[in-house]
Amino acid sequence: MATQKPRIIITFENHEYELLKRFAKLSGSPMSKVIRELVEPALEPLERLCVMMEGINISTKEVHEGMSSSFKQVAQDMEPFLKDVIDQADMFLTKFEQISETQKPRLVTTGVGTLSPPPINQDFRG
Repeated sequence: MATQKPRIIITFENHEYELLKRFAKLSGSPMSKVIRELVEPALEPLERLCVMMEGINISTKEVHEGMSSSFKQVAQDMEPFLKDVIDQADMFLTKFEQISETQKPRLVTTGVGTLSPPPINQDFRG
């Protein structure tokens, strides 16, 4: 059944597209759902920003300059929060990598005998 919802075409850089595709596959969700879920948290702040910008467009020059300055300050104030989000993701990834390194899979072989590691050359001359 075709949807009646509005659609848009979005162009991504190759690495952005591949990352979204990879995440969608890992999460078992369609790419459109992944992108929609990434956009949803930004919609309420975006709506407020639109109201502010509309107010700026109809206000006097002085108010316009003051609101523009306030908008720039809000954007600057938000930067540390965005950095915190990235830092949290990096911390999670580092922890995940540490856990993954301690739980390496064991080699399982079938057949006769055992698999022994090659001998270590003690004199390091090759």
